[in-house]
Amino acid sequence: MKLWRVTAKYHGYDEFDAFLIWASTPEEALEIAIDDRGPYQCNSNFLEDATIAEELPPTESVVALGSFNAG
Repeated sequence: MKLWRVTAKYHGYDEFDAFLIWASTPEEALEIAIDDRGPYQCNSNFLEDATIAEELPPTESVVALGSFNAG
């Protein structure tokens, strides 16, 4: 298994812009991003021009993910 970052080229209101996905291949990672049934039940913006990149371990300490809730 590898860690893949799948990023949609286009995204708007109430759409995901990216996922970090553990999968065996980039194709499997994209399939999971498209098929994921998050709160809005639709990730069609990943169907065209999504970028898939393997995330390699960092060489120094860094934040891997932050979650900020405005309001």
